[in-house]
Amino acid sequence: MTTIAVEPGRYARGDTAKRIYREMRERFVDETFDRKTANPDRIKRFLPPGGGRIESE
Repeated sequence: MTTIAVEPGRYARGDTAKRIYREMRERFVDETFDRKTANPDRIKRFLPPGGGRIESE
């Protein structure tokens, strides 16, 4: 299982979702991971309102 910690930060919700998507895409070894599985719009639904960032950035 892969987790990505998100905390309040300077990036807009949509930008944070895109960063999470990129991070997930890099972590998966299976190259069939695509936008149908998890795309930034779907990820954005799970983020709280306001700015955010990936904790490791």
